[in-house]
Amino acid sequence: MASCKFQGGKFKGAIEAKAHMRHNDISKERRMAAKKKNKHIDLEKTKDNFSILGLSYEECCARYDDRIAYLDGHGNTNRRRDRVSLVSIEIPAPADLPECQYKRWFSRVSEIVVGFFGGAENMIQDAIHLDERHQYIGPGSKEKVWSRAHGHFCGVPEINGRLNAKRLTSRANIKKLNREVDEMTKREFRCIFMTGEKKKSFYTVEGLKEMSAHAEYEMELAEQKEELEKEREQLRAHREALERREHEIEEKEENTRKIRGEAEEAYRDAVRLEQEARERMQAAEDADQPQEEKTRGRELPWEYEMLWQKMERERLGLPEPDMKQVLEELRHRRTPGGSKEVDTDREAQAEEGYRVPFEFLGLIPSAPSDGDEMGF
Repeated sequence: MASCKFQGGKFKGAIEAKAHMRHNDISKERRMAAKKKNKHIDLEKTKDNFSILGLSYEECCARYDDRIAYLDGHGNTNRRRDRVSLVSIEIPAPADLPECQYKRWFSRVSEIVVGFFGGAENMIQDAIHLDERHQYIGPGSKEKVWSRAHGHFCGVPEINGRLNAKRLTSRANIKKLNREVDEMTKREFRCIFMTGEKKKSFYTVEGLKEMSAHAEYEMELAEQKEELEKEREQLRAHREALERREHEIEEKEENTRKIRGEAEEAYRDAVRLEQEARERMQAAEDADQPQEEKTRGRELPWEYEMLWQKMERERLGLPEPDMKQVLEELRHRRTPGGSKEVDTDREAQAEEGYRVPFEFLGLIPSAPSDGDEMGF
């Protein structure tokens, strides 16, 4: 439940007191310095912080020195070196209090705290922090909750002109302060300061922050473990998919190699069959083609042509041609461009060249004479 916190709020001597007030100061420069130890400070919201007294850190220090000097010079007998010269009270805002009423509520609380310290002269500093609101893990509930805006009220523990922090912060005085703040909140702001949800915590603010940080670390660790397990499951599924894909690729490659081999074999068979078909077609054409068509278009010497005609006449039983006519044809050989008389030189060359093929056949004719028949 919300309550006024005194734990860790007693400071001995001017050094400790001023160091604490410097930590509470709401100026931009000192909040930046405090952020080094308190990561929850939001510097963008520092401008929303405020003070009821409106005093700077230097003014608060001067106010503190003046008050201690006055008490030491006017009957204060407590002059030990370890005496508590400053008490700090941290008071959080009610959970149900609207933010627009923060200033008015903390102003009323400041009036009650002034009475607690015994007068306005003992009130040294008030600093309301709105830039530390953040979500944290409750040490007991392990749930995320929002921290509250809070105020630091620092005063000199003077009772009847004498420093007496022990009596000022007695259990009775603490209960009285909490009760007055709670009654004022119910009466004027229609909300509850002390909710009674749980027993009062006797931990210091630093201790509570450490417990909250530890609980937050445990929760983050559990979330990281859960996220890691999810990633492992995804990797496992991805690995299985990759293995299936690799198996499918291997099967496709094997099928491709098989199909390529079959295609190459079919191609070789097709080439062989085509070659055989061409050979059979050529053989058929050679068998069906007449002998004279086989020799058609071939350029044969006249002697071979005459010999071939003689053999054909003998085979067919035809009579021998008139040799005079043959000799006449030798003189007037028919050519593709028409018939013309052969020159004497060309005729002599032809007659000279005719001896070779006839000698090859074993037939060497004698030179013909006019009016004689050619002998074969």
